[in-house]
Amino acid sequence: MPSKLNAPATSPITRPNPVICAGALSRLIWAAGALLVLWLTVHWALS
Repeated sequence: MPSKLNAPATSPITRPNPVICAGALSRLIWAAGALLVLWLTVHWALS
């Protein structure tokens, strides 16, 4: 019984998790890149 309960509970959780993590990671990378470009632009404009 616990194995039958665990299998459906884990399979929906493990499947979307990599997609969610990849989406969050890509958003963090895009945000870091945008902040870097913004900071470099401000630094270049003020120098």
